[in-house]
Amino acid sequence: MLNIGIIMTAFCLVLIFEPNGAVFGGVAGLGIILHKQINIPVSTIILVINILLLIVAWIFISKEFCRKTLYGSLAYPIYAFIFELVFKLIDQEIFIELYSTNGLLLVFFSAIIMGIGLGLAI
Repeated sequence: MLNIGIIMTAFCLVLIFEPNGAVFGGVAGLGIILHKQINIPVSTIILVINILLLIVAWIFISKEFCRKTLYGSLAYPIYAFIFELVFKLIDQEIFIELYSTNGLLLVFFSAIIMGIGLGLAI
């Protein structure tokens, strides 16, 4: 269930939120903002920030917390990277048409999918 939730969340991030410029809270939202500014892939930004946060948690919270959080923190940017590669390979004209006509609706439904994915991951 954890993998399914992470995959659903990464799918929504890369194929819907990022192309529409929709930003939400957390590391992923920060990744989208920084991607627009410094043109580094969102998955790379998320990975770097997650590693930094894991180091801080290791020092200040506990090693046990870091062990429990490690898989999800590293799997999410890896799946996002895979979806970034897939998104580059498919016909983007289909998505451009969808985004230009139904962007708000796409973000609404992807927020629902992302919520379900986060629920499964937790």
